[in-house]
Amino acid sequence: MGAVHQGKSVFLISGPWLNGSISDVMGSNVGVMLMPPSKTGMAPIGTNSGNNSYVIASKSTHQALAAEYLNFITCSKAASDYFLANGQIPVYLPPGANIPAGTSLADWLDAWKAIEKSNGSIMFMDLSTLQGTTLIGQEVQELMGMRITPAAFIQAIESNYSQFHSSL
Repeated sequence: MGAVHQGKSVFLISGPWLNGSISDVMGSNVGVMLMPPSKTGMAPIGTNSGNNSYVIASKSTHQALAAEYLNFITCSKAASDYFLANGQIPVYLPPGANIPAGTSLADWLDAWKAIEKSNGSIMFMDLSTLQGTTLIGQEVQELMGMRITPAAFIQAIESNYSQFHSSL
């Protein structure tokens, strides 16, 4: 997500979960871009994942109710309408859903489609360690600012991943 202020861009490296609150404040000054590819003409760089945080604890005493909730939140038009009204991408996007053109939500959906077209749908990598979300955001900023090389970026992420998983 980014915004232009007095001819200067401001970037927030994040995801669509912040779209509603940011676009509520900044309106049409919010846009979305995927990381640029290393070579012109290549697919955009990005990953996406469905809302993978919806789970049912196996020892829940209310599994049927939890399953009903998961079905509602991921498959119903009512849940979709709620997410869209709050500037969020729903798990289920019903045919004919009203996504106003020129909005950051429309930008997010276009980015999502571009990622899917280039086979970039995977589980979120930043959730694989306790510091992953913070570290990847920081390292992407360093990479885009040309302060580190792609190899240094990969090494920083891999080091964090290896250290965390060896400690388990």
